[in-house]
Amino acid sequence: MHKSKKLTINGREITVRDLTPREVDQLLGETVNGTTGTSMGVLMESNLPTEAVAMSTGLDEKVLLDEFSLEELAEVWKAVEEVNGFLSRRLAAISKLGLESIVGKASEG
Repeated sequence: MHKSKKLTINGREITVRDLTPREVDQLLGETVNGTTGTSMGVLMESNLPTEAVAMSTGLDEKVLLDEFSLEELAEVWKAVEEVNGFLSRRLAAISKLGLESIVGKASEG
């Protein structure tokens, strides 16, 4: 059963839903191929890229980045992380492994 959560921000109702395995596969394929766009996830202290938030909310990335304040985006990001908890945890683990790999290579060189 798919999870979802409803938010209301500035009178706009947003439904956050968990991503399907196919959407996650697409998202990860784009990430591996280097086609993902913004670094907003870093600002939100999240491993979820903007693309994942857009897919989960059904909002266009332009709408997310142009029509919401940073505080509002933080609320949206938090809800997406809650609903997509498994994905968020796995991306955090992958990110940590990548960082450890980079640090390890730097110490070898």
